[in-house]
Amino acid sequence: MSVKKRKTRTKRQKETGSSLSVVFIAILIIVVLAVAVYFFFFSVEQPTSKQKETRVVRTEKTAVKPVKTVSHVLDGTWVSSSDGRILEIHGSHFTLELPSVSDHELVRGTLQFSGNTVSVLYTNTKDKCSHTPGIYTFKKEKDKIYFRVKQDLCAGRKQIFSTLWEKF
Repeated sequence: MSVKKRKTRTKRQKETGSSLSVVFIAILIIVVLAVAVYFFFFSVEQPTSKQKETRVVRTEKTAVKPVKTVSHVLDGTWVSSSDGRILEIHGSHFTLELPSVSDHELVRGTLQFSGNTVSVLYTNTKDKCSHTPGIYTFKKEKDKIYFRVKQDLCAGRKQIFSTLWEKF
């Protein structure tokens, strides 16, 4: 009769098999964690068809320069070529500095634009210049503007504005 030998594992074989399992499980855990971290931090959403259309529209748009309104074309500080008066225009408001040896006067007012026509009204004086606006046409060429009287009952304002003004 033959004796059957039983296969038995040695202690060393048992340790090698279990340590291989531990290494395999550790690698599997690291891979799962790496994939989770990747999707959590680096996940890129796939755009829906609506978002794709929006992106196409955005890339086809061109840059548009802001259009200056008539009032902003004259914005800035202007100096009278005849007597050195200073006119500061900001939108629909202006300040006019009337320098003189004896008295320094500062006049404030409003402007109303319609095409190349402007209505000028003083707001801080008590004479007729603050009750009735003067109507002027203006022509701007590079850094110069010229006001031409259409109608103005205020002789002083007519004299001041009817001259060449240069950008300061």
